[in-house]
Amino acid sequence: MLLCATHPVLAQVAIDQWTADNGLPMNTVRGICQTHEGYLWLATMDGLARFDGIGFTMFNRSNTEGIRGNRFNSMACTADGGFWAGTETSGLTQYYRGRFTTYSVRDGLPSDNISGVFADIGGNSWVLARGNVVRWLPDSRRFTPLLNQKYSYSYSIHGYGSSVFYGIDRTAVHLFVQGKQVDYPLPRQWPRDVPTTGWMDLQDHLWLLTTTGKRARLADGHWSMVPCIAKAPCKAEPQDSDSYYRDSKGTVWRGKIELDSGPRFVTYLMLPPGSQRPKIAFNAFFEDREGNILACHRWPRSLSRSHPDNYGLLDGARFAGSQRLPDLPRQCRARLDWNLERRLVPVQRYELHNLQHCRRVGF
Repeated sequence: MLLCATHPVLAQVAIDQWTADNGLPMNTVRGICQTHEGYLWLATMDGLARFDGIGFTMFNRSNTEGIRGNRFNSMACTADGGFWAGTETSGLTQYYRGRFTTYSVRDGLPSDNISGVFADIGGNSWVLARGNVVRWLPDSRRFTPLLNQKYSYSYSIHGYGSSVFYGIDRTAVHLFVQGKQVDYPLPRQWPRDVPTTGWMDLQDHLWLLTTTGKRARLADGHWSMVPCIAKAPCKAEPQDSDSYYRDSKGTVWRGKIELDSGPRFVTYLMLPPGSQRPKIAFNAFFEDREGNILACHRWPRSLSRSHPDNYGLLDGARFAGSQRLPDLPRQCRARLDWNLERRLVPVQRYELHNLQHCRRVGF
């Protein structure tokens, strides 16, 4: 209620969706980040995909020097304008100044099977492999083990404001976040011999789930149990399962965590009445610099771009509002008009893309 009263909330949302049928190189997307030049990069199980706002360009071991494997499972952009992308069995790939380099156990990684990677606010890059955390040393171009690592971290969760490595034993959940080790005792009466998994909501609150459906949420250092009010799938009271994300324009997006019959966590992006879809189930969530929200769907597997429809969508070659088309060279203007007629994206987004495209190709 406070969020809704203080910040703008969604009135209506327009959605652009990509699958393998209309350009997405592979439906399974495991990570998203945006580099300094404005490109969005996607980690997929068949290589890395670069998205320029119109189409995708694929980079994999068959067409790109420096990439040794195609099965990418994690991704993190860095302050130097590049990114890291972890693979299942082929080490860690770095993109830096237009070049790809893949690192392995020979370079200090604990294993070539990467569980997760993130960059902290201090500019350090951290990697999880075989339960061990290592840090990238750019001067020596090697990885060094985390000093005084207390516990083994089994999993990586990519949140929406931070990413976390975590491990769980019989007494506590152990987190590695922003370069620090933090421990929290498990909730009272939490089952000690039942497998437990973790998840994060839109407010970066940690959730725990057992195979029997028991769940708890960690917020501000305190646990709260979240009971089910309905079975198959388990549903909770809205105030227990909702979380909120305020984007760079002040728009508030609502997320909801539910359980499927697995049980497994399912996170939904809830959309307001009148949107093209009522909700989107996602396993990755990202805001680009233009304020679009990108969500990687769990099912059907695809990539969606959502944006508040408060400035008008294209209507053929016409558009709402007072935006003016930029003065572009003839070839670029023709490319822009072609996309306007097909109602692909809002004008604001396409002006930026095509200006960059014209400079890039030399028009």
